[in-house]
Amino acid sequence: MKLKNIPNILSAFRILFALAFPFVFFGCYPQVLPAMLLFVMAGLTDILDGRIARRYACISKLGKILDPVADKLTQGVLAIAVLTRYRMMWVFLVIFILKECY
Repeated sequence: MKLKNIPNILSAFRILFALAFPFVFFGCYPQVLPAMLLFVMAGLTDILDGRIARRYACISKLGKILDPVADKLTQGVLAIAVLTRYRMMWVFLVIFILKECY
């Protein structure tokens, strides 16, 4: 496996973590701790992905797409999850959406 692929693999895992988060957070038996662990793992893969990509110049066209998609997906899923528990978070969600559309 080429070193250049590792940041892309980490970004793909971050997308999977973001997609799994709602199932764990809102599932039949909502679990906050496992959902929180998924979010922490997503954050760690983001940090690791960025450090590897910068340090070893592992920048690819796919990575330029995957990383921002993974970031926005993770942020959006978390914002919606928090909104369901704390109604006043709609302000944050609106600001987030406006920022991303801008």
